[in-house]
Amino acid sequence: MDRLPEVSAIIVAYKTGPAIVDAIDHHRSALPGCEIIVVDNASGDDTAQLAAAHLSPSQVIANQENVGYGAAVNQGLRRARGRYVLILNDDARLDPSAYPLLKKELERDDRVALVGPRIVDLYGKPMPSARLAFPGLREEWTRLAGRLRRRPESYPDGAPAPVAWLVGACILGRTELLRKVGGFNPAFFLYGEDIDLGRRLSELGFRSVTVPDAVCVHVGESSTSRVWDDRVRTVRRMRARDLYARIWLSRPQRMLLNLRRAIGISNQPHRLAYYLPRVLYDGPSLRHLRFPPPLTPDG
Repeated sequence: MDRLPEVSAIIVAYKTGPAIVDAIDHHRSALPGCEIIVVDNASGDDTAQLAAAHLSPSQVIANQENVGYGAAVNQGLRRARGRYVLILNDDARLDPSAYPLLKKELERDDRVALVGPRIVDLYGKPMPSARLAFPGLREEWTRLAGRLRRRPESYPDGAPAPVAWLVGACILGRTELLRKVGGFNPAFFLYGEDIDLGRRLSELGFRSVTVPDAVCVHVGESSTSRVWDDRVRTVRRMRARDLYARIWLSRPQRMLLNLRRAIGISNQPHRLAYYLPRVLYDGPSLRHLRFPPPLTPDG
């Protein structure tokens, strides 16, 4: 009988092509003994075939349609055999020294549900890794004030620190716990699922922690940048934020939030056209989607 792996790495791929082989080889080397699971979201190219050539059949899930990022991660969560699960974008490369640091912080306290590394680009420049607040009026006005003062948004640095939520490009958690809370909310097709998960965990009494000494390189050329232009990605992000608001915020809060977003300092008049109608009505509350059902393991 095969020995169960300590950690399962879930890589969601979409039109990744030969780069999926690099992702598999990198994490096989960086995480010896790791179970790697690739979920291909109906790429329509050779991504799934290339992954299958380097992994066992049980480690590749080839979807016939694009089910979205969160739902694909959940497929990997059901399949994972490891005690821990590392969720990765297909263009994220975890530094070999990072996993022990992340694991140590995760094991420090049972109430820590997720840990994440400091994410940098190929040149070592910091990229968004975590947020200190959930989307809402306070976060929006704080962000606007920072931009007016030309100050970059601050992220924790130095010692591990609690945050509101972690960017889902690279996060480590306990497999059993993530299954118990329903994994990512499949209502989010792309973008926003990491915010929602952080909020749900917080509501259940768990914490998310960033570990700045652990590093993950975001190599760029992600699936979305290859498929969509900036305008399409921006609209999809806005829609994801709208969905989050309808799940977690009251109607008066959403009205004021959409008004604030409509009067931003960039992307005008596009922001006005998108957000002003939503001040009047952005749809019914979706609070019934806050806590999805648990995930059942495969087999």
